Amino acid sequence: MNLIVTTVDYILNWSRANSLWPLTFATSCCGIEMMQTTASNNDIARFGSEVFRNSPRQADLLICAGTINHKMAPVLLKLYQQMAEPKYVIAMGACACGGGMFCNNTYSVVNGIDKIIPVDVYLPMCPPRPESLLDAVRKLQAKIKKESITKRKEFMECHRSKLSEKAEILVQAPDLKIVKTDECYLDFSLEFECKDYIQTPEINYIPDYNSELLNNLANLKASGFNILTAIIATDYRDCIELNYRLYSTFQSRFFDYKIYVQSEADSVISLYPSAYYDECEIYDMFGITFKGNSNLKRLLNPKSWVGHPLKKDYELKDERLVWNE
Repeated sequence: MNLIVTTVDYILNWSRANSLWPLTFATSCCGIEMMQTTASNNDIARFGSEVFRNSPRQADLLICAGTINHKMAPVLLKLYQQMAEPKYVIAMGACACGGGMFCNNTYSVVNGIDKIIPVDVYLPMCPPRPESLLDAVRKLQAKIKKESITKRKEFMECHRSKLSEKAEILVQAPDLKIVKTDECYLDFSLEFECKDYIQTPEINYIPDYNSELLNNLANLKASGFNILTAIIATDYRDCIELNYRLYSTFQSRFFDYKIYVQSEADSVISLYPSAYYDECEIYDMFGITFKGNSNLKRLLNPKSWVGHPLKKDYELKDERLVWNE
């Protein structure tokens, strides 16, 4: 009997994993990256997922690419309910994973689509590059190949929306209810103390790079903050502010860890591999060097570009810059 079940599982999982049909669904800038994933230079067809369907009844994969606000939430839930079984969800981008830049003091944005529908794979960054989406598809395929028909009931239960009826109702549709869960912000009362913070009447930030970054982020990850949604860089006074936005899928909470640097910082890709593209973009735009990132390169500008655009230290020239790299 086990031989028969194992054989059936192998055939079903092989066919499902290599023929995922995504729903044509994009709400924000992450949709551009999803479109690029289907282009010839990335070729999502290699993984059997090039058949984007216009009807949820013909799709079994929902790639939520972009921001979801409360007014759109009933539509998202309706589409998910109409999809064919078994169905899967990839939360693409920081907004879909946890609200992104809109999670604080924005009344209209849902802080993560896992408040509405179950998520199989979280894909942070703002926005993720096509290579990252392909990696998320690969991880989903690996997850599908481990399923078994003997656990079908458990699978169906895990992939059913579980909205609390006791919470505050935000949006109502004829047959749907979208609710608001508890606030998902951490109160900073952690079991460890961040050693980098300096506060005086004249200065309330770290003027230079401090080596406690990796230790503090390691402690945060051990505390349950398993996703780095984005690294946000800001030109602040006489230095650069780096804001590491962490999210805990276990507690549905955020944590903002900020440091202030002059020209360099430690790379955090050993803790959060998704930080690679954020670090490259910050290097390209601000000139911050991340120690430990062995493949630090420009993403938005050619290698011949002199200076860094957001530091306003580039040379102004009359001739047009020709991209030839």
